[in-house]
Amino acid sequence: MFYFLFLILVSLLCVTLCFFGYRHIRLLFTGIGLLFGGYYTYTLLLKYATLSQTTSIIIAVLVGLLLGGLAYFIYNFGIFLTGAAFGICVAIMIMNLVGVPVDSTLPTVIIVVLAVCAGFSRWPIAGCSSCSPQRLPARLAYLYMAALRRSA
Repeated sequence: MFYFLFLILVSLLCVTLCFFGYRHIRLLFTGIGLLFGGYYTYTLLLKYATLSQTTSIIIAVLVGLLLGGLAYFIYNFGIFLTGAAFGICVAIMIMNLVGVPVDSTLPTVIIVVLAVCAGFSRWPIAGCSSCSPQRLPARLAYLYMAALRRSA
């Protein structure tokens, strides 16, 4: 259920990227790195490790800060994390629309594959032939809101 919070926060960062663009792109990369690293470290630690919740939160914040710092200082890494977050959002939206539970093994593999493909493609940042890069985050947020309306 935590993935809805992740989707909402990534959508907010994408809308911010849409309206404020290149001026604040490094800060947005930092936010996506912090969110990406913190969220997934926390969920993996809760699922597979036998640590307390407080320890998991502390480790997740540290990993999130590390990924956020790397995304700020290494521009291409920030682009990769943005693409990976985009791929995860698209995969989770597709899983919710189809009705497949996100917590099982096959959807997790599909999510990871889409995240890596989108991360290496640079498509969310560079744009594509049918849309400008400024409009893509807003379209992603629109698709996410439509998926939420259908699942509710």
